[in-house]
Amino acid sequence: MKRLYISALSSTLIFFIGFFDLEGVHAASSQLYRQSVKPVMEKQPEKETVEGELLVEFKSSNTQKQEAAVDKHDMEIEEKANLHVALVTYDADKQKLASAVKQLEKEPAVAHVQPNYHYTVDAYPNDPYYGSLWGLSNTGQRIAGKIGQAGMDINLSGAWALLQGRSMQETVVAVLDTGIDIGHPDLAGGIWSNSKELNGRAGIDDDGNGYTDDVNGWDFYHNNSRVYNAIDKDDHGTHVAGTIAASINNSVGITGIAPNVKILPVKFIGPDGGSTFAAIQAIQYAEKMGAKIVNCSWSGETATSDPALERTIQSSKMLFVAAAGNEGKNNDMSPSYPASYTSPNILSVAAIDNQGRLASFSNYGRNSVDVAAPGESILSTVPRGFNSSYDDYAFYNGTSMATPHVSGIAALMMGAYPQGSKEDIIQAIKMTGKPLTAGGNKIATGKTVDADAALDAYLPVDIISVKDINVTSEYIEGDVWRKANVSLTIGQAGQTMATPTDENGHFKIKIGKLQAGTNLTLRAASAHKQSEAKTIRVQTASSSQDTVSEKAELKNGFYDLKTKTYLSLQEFKRLDGIGKKQHLTNGSEYLLLDQVIYASKNIITMNDRDLMNSAIPIADFQAEHGVNLADYIAMP
Repeated sequence: MKRLYISALSSTLIFFIGFFDLEGVHAASSQLYRQSVKPVMEKQPEKETVEGELLVEFKSSNTQKQEAAVDKHDMEIEEKANLHVALVTYDADKQKLASAVKQLEKEPAVAHVQPNYHYTVDAYPNDPYYGSLWGLSNTGQRIAGKIGQAGMDINLSGAWALLQGRSMQETVVAVLDTGIDIGHPDLAGGIWSNSKELNGRAGIDDDGNGYTDDVNGWDFYHNNSRVYNAIDKDDHGTHVAGTIAASINNSVGITGIAPNVKILPVKFIGPDGGSTFAAIQAIQYAEKMGAKIVNCSWSGETATSDPALERTIQSSKMLFVAAAGNEGKNNDMSPSYPASYTSPNILSVAAIDNQGRLASFSNYGRNSVDVAAPGESILSTVPRGFNSSYDDYAFYNGTSMATPHVSGIAALMMGAYPQGSKEDIIQAIKMTGKPLTAGGNKIATGKTVDADAALDAYLPVDIISVKDINVTSEYIEGDVWRKANVSLTIGQAGQTMATPTDENGHFKIKIGKLQAGTNLTLRAASAHKQSEAKTIRVQTASSSQDTVSEKAELKNGFYDLKTKTYLSLQEFKRLDGIGKKQHLTNGSEYLLLDQVIYASKNIITMNDRDLMNSAIPIADFQAEHGVNLADYIAMP
């Protein structure tokens, strides 16, 4: 039976583990070694707060109770995030932050109080070992005695900034590997669970998938539901999982790449490796349970291509990210499987060091290895108690460690735009990236992966809505699917102007008053993509209409996620003076002036500009807030 082995550094099963001090490595690469000295971690900056502001979560949605709780302390509700959470202001010259928090914490109506923290795009997560994750953020810090090349990382901060405020779909990544310590405090929140088995009966195959009690995955090596076995150590799979999906901002350990991921542990490798049959079973199980991406940090010691495994991968709809191997050889001449399969759903990954050079141990291949990723001196999770002197984290080397960096990026992309295909993801990752500082001529793209650039190349830049304009309009405005640059061409004369959108994709361009019938052509573009042209005709004043509910395709009764069309405040009946406007603004969470509303026969629903949706029966809403909605909006 063919044996498959994990692709961390070695020509056998051993993978390269390091516990480093500032002077460098303390053992030869032929040994499995440990060092009790912890790595020096960069000091993390304290969180800054917005002066005079608190975030307060109230137990009740009743506005009067909320206001009463803050008024007695000379504070004020400035703005509402939803029915229960408010931005509360206080006089910072008269009250200290700690005192203000303490006062509100004593209020019976208050569930939680905290400062309004200030964040910037390049702020560190609060995970204490983040400063040693050079693969995510390479500032030139010294790792294992080697000073890094600043910027030779996966550009994760740029990717997170691009996705800021965007709803992310959960993505299941199957880690086909050794087992995973699913109880590790940095992993527990990101582990997949089978709800039918979790809530089912012990000893019964509740979901009928052929695997009894597979609550968190399956062990095909031992053929049971225990996805972690301390006797087997299972540190390799645990390390891989941490790079992809360790919890973010939990003040513990490290930072994972993709917060939208659930890791599906599928163990098929034990202390003496794994078999083709077990690998095929594992792949089929992962697909059955909903995995979209498979991380393959392993390779086979075989002179042939293992056609049974190859056919299983080729027939799968999942994306496979595979380690190139660690023998320092040319895979074009001496293939390493599964990375060397030519299936279009495989990305093969080499490893680089923190200076951007192809790692000395990494396999390569101008035709068979697609991209590179950080794979030397990678800090990640290991099982609890595996190394008690180092708090359950360790530095490992290998293409095994490079591969989950790419899996994590692919998961971010899939979560941000699930309508895209795995082929689109592969193409975007391969067409972008940063040139290696050395050894780039040995792999197909010559580049190491760049999460920000890959997302930019993958995400659509479609113009999804534009307000109608008429001869009295001086601006044209609308929304792009994401942040982009918008160009406008006016009429046949070809006068062109351009503007960037805001962070949410909204744009507004001054055009002056134009004649009826003038055509305006809009295009949106990012660094790697351009939308199709969208043409808008200037209407006469009488024929122009705002984009309102009658024209919108309102999904779920209030909002079209595709067109971003919503009911504006113009849809409300006109208010009789400031009094009613103030009543609406302060007396109803739904009717704040920066929010929009839609009433159906039975429910009233609200959507703010961050797509935070809420719904409540009309009768309950009116009774709670003492307002007759018919006085203010056209009821159906």
